[in-house]
Amino acid sequence: MSKQLLFIHRVLLDPPIYQEDTTFRHGLNVIWAESTDKGSANSVGKTTLKNLIDYGLGKTEFISEEKYQQIPSLQNRCLVLMFGCYEEKYTLRRMLPKIDHCVVYREWSMEERETDIEFIGDISGYLAWLENKLWNGRNRPSNDLKISFRQVMPLMARDQISGFSALEKSFKSEKKKVTQDRLTFLLGFITQERIKAREEQETATTLVEENKATPKILEKFLSTQEIAEEEIKWKLSSLRGELAEKVSERRAKETNIKKIQETELTRLTEDLIKIRNQYEDIEGNLLITESRIDQYTKAQKEAILEIEELEVLIEARESFKLLNTYNCPHCHKELPKEMINQVLHDCGALNNSEQKEISPDLNAIEERKLVLSFEIEDLMDAVEGLSERLGVLRRNKKEVGTKLINAHNKITEMEKQQQNDLLQMNNSINELENQIDHLVKTESLYKRKEELLKQLRAYRKQKREADAKVKEINESEKEMKITLSSYFHEIVSFLYNNQRKGKLDPETLKPQILHINGDMKDDGAAAITVATIAFDLALLKYSLEFCTSEHLLLLVHDSPAQYEIDLSNIYAKVFDWVIKLEKQEMKNYGEIRFQYIITSLYIPENVKENSHGYIRKKLYGGTDDGKLFGITY
Repeated sequence: MSKQLLFIHRVLLDPPIYQEDTTFRHGLNVIWAESTDKGSANSVGKTTLKNLIDYGLGKTEFISEEKYQQIPSLQNRCLVLMFGCYEEKYTLRRMLPKIDHCVVYREWSMEERETDIEFIGDISGYLAWLENKLWNGRNRPSNDLKISFRQVMPLMARDQISGFSALEKSFKSEKKKVTQDRLTFLLGFITQERIKAREEQETATTLVEENKATPKILEKFLSTQEIAEEEIKWKLSSLRGELAEKVSERRAKETNIKKIQETELTRLTEDLIKIRNQYEDIEGNLLITESRIDQYTKAQKEAILEIEELEVLIEARESFKLLNTYNCPHCHKELPKEMINQVLHDCGALNNSEQKEISPDLNAIEERKLVLSFEIEDLMDAVEGLSERLGVLRRNKKEVGTKLINAHNKITEMEKQQQNDLLQMNNSINELENQIDHLVKTESLYKRKEELLKQLRAYRKQKREADAKVKEINESEKEMKITLSSYFHEIVSFLYNNQRKGKLDPETLKPQILHINGDMKDDGAAAITVATIAFDLALLKYSLEFCTSEHLLLLVHDSPAQYEIDLSNIYAKVFDWVIKLEKQEMKNYGEIRFQYIITSLYIPENVKENSHGYIRKKLYGGTDDGKLFGITY
């Protein structure tokens, strides 16, 4: 087996029905449905055989459930597809007609040994396994793009209903971009390197667009500043020198203030403490003096009161003598005889409730009055002296209080002056720092502008390199498309005996067949079918020539619309061209690296007579014997 990407070796059913077991070769493989005098070759099973292959390669169903139920012989049968990936051999087993479960064995064998199982699971898992075997992740070049195996298959295996009408109709509901992506992938244009290059170009373009405006904005802003970029360094140096002087001056001022605080302020504080102590002493003496004046005044009043009482006693004694009565002249209380000469007075006239014994000796009373008079004079003198001292103390208190306030104000004023001096110096320093900060910011903006310009130049360089790389890729792709187009033209010319020319749209690769004279398009039904066949063969040749690892190197064409094509000339030449390609392969590589399977109602004589076995299955109409399953359905 050659290093063909995907090679169909054999397809059959287990258990077998009739003649569905078919083995294929590298190169041309013909499933021929021959008409006989007994009947037409239509509906003999050629498309069914193609569908079996497609079912084995992951198609959802082999035939519809309704048709499956109409064919009892298909019940409980398993498709066996033997195929190769590069040089590895595998055998798939999958039940009919629409079973999700698949088992893949290593090697080509009808035996079902568990030790040979390569894969077992549902159809999605089988397709993922198959994609990995074929492309090893190359069909998923990015997170946003994935080319699945089943997306590629309509370009590799065309059905007879709509497969040849146009490239973009390979999937009935497919968007043109998906079709384009598949073609681009098969041409080898979708690779991680190519996607990365275009992503880098897009990123670089975005970076240039996003960053080109900022330097202009900075340039416009800096043009409004009063200082030029080249003056900033000189100005900064000058301001920083001035700032250093101011800071040094402030430091000296702070040291001087500290020294003043340690000397003058300390002295003032000590004076303040002394004055405060004097003030407190004067206040104490004032309290004592006021207390003594109060006591002396009370004593003086008591002495005067006592003199008044003595005078009352004297007056009472004289009254008793004149009246010769035994009653108290004050309270009229009757007195006993024994108390006439010694009165114990408790009526309140002398001292309220106190009882005092008054001596009837008049001399003693007079002496007592004299003593009290002297005592009153002394008390008055003392009060007068204390009052004078009280006035002095109050004047001293006021003077000391004034000194206290002045001392406190002097300290406060000194501290305030020192704070004002420091505040002025700090304001001057802050102003310098603000100027320096503004210049530093302006300088940083100039630097930032240069950095942004440098970065922008780097982004532009990056973009130029990315553009160049993408341009190189685009040129390469353009050259490859030109080459593919030349192959297409070569095949069209071959099929039409140089009576037509082929052309591919440079962007979409849509194939066109043109009249040899001029560029008038041949839009007949036959030309559309031939254009599709020629395009597939051109893509196959391109993949062989450039050894692309994406094309399966497998083509399956199911019954192209032969009634619309000149069979003996154009259609026969399709076989001739494939045979010619086989010979080129053998000559250049010693092996055939592709496989072309075609189901057909017509084959040229050279294919019929071929001893290499181009005809892999011959079916015919008229009787069930010539049909694939030996039955008509």
